[in-house]
Formats: sequence, C-alpha cells, structure tokens
Amino acid sequence: MFKSICFLLVIFCLPMFAQDLNLEAEKEAIKEVCRKETLSFMNRDGFTQRSCMTDDYEFVRILYDEENAHGSSWHGKLDPNKKQENTEKQKPYPYKIENDDYIFHINGDLAWVSYRQKALEEAPGRTITWDMRENRTLRKENGEWKMVAMATLCTGCDDPQVFHIKQKLTDISNLLINAKEFDKAVRVAEFAIEIFPQSSHAYDALAWAYYHKGDKEKTIHYAKKAIEQIPNDTLTPQWRQEQIKEWAEGKFEAAEKLE
Repeated sequence: MFKSICFLLVIFCLPMFAQDLNLEAEKEAIKEVCRKETLSFMNRDGFTQRSCMTDDYEFVRILYDEENAHGSSWHGKLDPNKKQENTEKQKPYPYKIENDDYIFHINGDLAWVSYRQKALEEAPGRTITWDMRENRTLRKENGEWKMVAMATLCTGCDDPQVFHIKQKLTDISNLLINAKEFDKAVRVAEFAIEIFPQSSHAYDALAWAYYHKGDKEKTIHYAKKAIEQIPNDTLTPQWRQEQIKEWAEGKFEAAEKLE
C-alpha cells in the first residue's frame, strides 16, 4: 500500500516538477537575450543587438523618466552579409552593468520581464551609478526569444548634477530639436549653461541647437566653447568628454555647409 501511494505521488508530481524546470529554463533564456542585447548596445555592436529583436513585427523602444518620454521603432530583417557600419566605428560605452530583481510573466510564446539595472561609469575621482528599471516584451520565434518592445525608466543617478545635465536638460534640448522647436532647444541649452557653466556637454548641446537653427557662427562659437571647457569639466566622465570633443569637432565641418 505504501509503495502504491509513493508511486502515485511520483506520477502526480513528476509533470509539475518538469513544468517548473521548463519554466526556469525559459527564464534563464530570457535573461540571456536581455543580457546579450544590453552588452551589444554597450559594445556598439548594432548587428548583434538587432539579432535580439523580432524579425516578424515592428520593434518599439521607449526611454522615459518621471517627467518625459520619447520612443522609436523600426522594422526590417537582418542581412547577415551586411555589417552595421553606423555603429562599428563608434567606441564602446565603458559602463559596468549589474542586473537583479527580476519579475517574469510567461504565457506560451509570449513573455514580459522587468528588472533593475545599474550602470556604473568612472568619472574624475568617483564612480557614477545610474539606476534604471528595464522592461521587455518578448515573443518566441523559431524556438528563440526575441524582443518586440522595450521600455527603460531612468529612476535616478547618485550624482544629481550629472543627472540633471544629461537626463534632463541636454536630452530635453535634443527632443525639442527632433520636434523642430529650435528656439526652445536653444533656451533649454542656455539654461543648462547658466546652471552648470563648467559642463562641456551643455555647450555642445547649445552648438547643436544653433546648428539646427542654421546659425553658422554660433554653431562654431559654442562648439569651440565646448572643447575649451573640457579641461575644467569635473562633472562629465572622461569617456564622454572624448565623445563631446569628437561631436564638437564634427560641427565645425558641418557648420561650413550652412548658408
């Protein structure tokens, strides 16, 4: 009798145990594609990043904080013989990434995952930590999990000055440029300089706004100011200072084409 009961319990529990194992395997597979997408983004490897995304549906990406949001979408199949030259020439982002606090909802070939992501970057005399909440919607295609949508909530930064320069003022100025609100973009960048006069990033944002306004002289003037400000800029990490220098120098040539 005892053996019969044990046998029945094994028969009853075995499918549930197998189901739990399969669920954990799916979670690990989802984690892996999320890690792969993030690392390829940080390494500026556009081809690998794109391979993590759906081929059958339009992909949607949204970045937001508690006050504003902007999104982008694209659709197109990968050509394995075509390299992503637009990202190959760019330097990798020197962030260290840490993920935890995963929440999963999996239903057949559809899944949603949310997790905390920390991005650590070195700055003069300190490490800056960015806190984000990452959300991904995935669909299983040919046995592989592929992203169909992502949303990134920037929840903060342990350096408030850096957060307000990068995540607020300069990003808002760029959003206004995308909306063709060039006068407003100029005012936001000017406000960034007023609050953070040592920021090379703020001067570069102002040069970018004037470039889109078609003002050749002011584009060149503020691009030069951005480069001149770099030695005094204690707010911006060194890798981004190098990036800002490249951006500013690129504006000299671009401005010469303005009428």
